[in-house]
Amino acid sequence: MGAPLISENFADVLEPGLAEIVVDAYAPLPQMRTSLFRVVPMETSYYKTSSIGGLGDFEVHNGKVNYDTIYQQFDVRFNPVPFSKGLEIERELLDDDLYNVIIDRAENMGIAAWRTFEKYAASVFNNAFTGTGTVLVGSINMQVNSEGDSLCSTTHQLGAQDTATTQSNSGTLALTPTNVETTRRNMRKFRDDRNEKVSISPDTLVVPIDLEEAGWTIISSAGKVDSAENNGNFHYGRYNLGVWDYLESTKQWFML
Repeated sequence: MGAPLISENFADVLEPGLAEIVVDAYAPLPQMRTSLFRVVPMETSYYKTSSIGGLGDFEVHNGKVNYDTIYQQFDVRFNPVPFSKGLEIERELLDDDLYNVIIDRAENMGIAAWRTFEKYAASVFNNAFTGTGTVLVGSINMQVNSEGDSLCSTTHQLGAQDTATTQSNSGTLALTPTNVETTRRNMRKFRDDRNEKVSISPDTLVVPIDLEEAGWTIISSAGKVDSAENNGNFHYGRYNLGVWDYLESTKQWFML
């Protein structure tokens, strides 16, 4: 529990003649959350997304219509988690503060809120390779995935009706031009619940700060990277690059 802000602990802000008091000397880190996530209003006690499967191919007509069916697929439930933060300020300190530093600290709580949201958003990626799709925040299951698998997994079920067939959206390849292309091809081969190809065209790389240079080089070099030949770079300008300071691993990168 934080201690109250009282006058005896902030003698400088009560002293006339100070040339400067430095607060918030650093600019906020770049924000990635709003670029990667969709924000929706919570009008009920929870928010739930579901999915419906596809149809099979048309069949040769033999005099009667061949009827198909579709199936409900996996769903994800999101439960709201309340957050709070406060500052307890002595009235005398507020009244006697000659530089409005204390009141500014209260008004700038938005910075702490922004940072908190960004960290929890990044945790989706930081924990993408572990768990069962359930995200626990405090004592609340913030996210529950009916498939029961992590976000990035080598054993994603093809569908709710075909749990035996699996496909992978997880890998351990280093960030290199060759491996970016390997990952792109793997994503283009994703299948739906009927084992049919789906339209996936990745356009974004998300990397930690440790891989920023490598990511920039891959997508910004007109010529083929690290090659003496004058070949064109297939990845040049193909992807957006998102560098997220809150990604914890120095090696994990994501293609979206």
